[in-house]
Amino acid sequence: MKNIFFVFLFLIFLNSFSQEDTKAKYEVLVKDSIQVRPEPREGFKIFYTNLQNNIRITENVLNGRYRTKVSFIVDTDGALFDFKIVEETPKAIGLGEEVIRVLKTFPKWKPSAKKTYYMLPVTTVVENDFESEPKKE
Repeated sequence: MKNIFFVFLFLIFLNSFSQEDTKAKYEVLVKDSIQVRPEPREGFKIFYTNLQNNIRITENVLNGRYRTKVSFIVDTDGALFDFKIVEETPKAIGLGEEVIRVLKTFPKWKPSAKKTYYMLPVTTVVENDFESEPKKE
């Protein structure tokens, strides 16, 4: 009975060491797998400002809120490619195509070790100042 008890303690002792060893290996793997996500070289705040300033909407678009989602891939060298319009409301004004046109003019991003898929939601509010008929007083 004493031998079985010592064997049992020995197995528990070995198991505790193997768990610590596995935990240490896991922590190293997690630290090694963390990647830096690609981002615009000037930062996202300036990126969105430049995007909004360069989007051209035709003057005959009615006032309102227009939304689109454009997906693209950031390559390992920071180049943007494989642009797709995922969603557009409404499609008639061509906001998605305009966002893609503007994105193609931007410089390369800070790259990552892997190609990274991005989904970019864009909302534009159109407020045209149409000349209304002069008020009759």
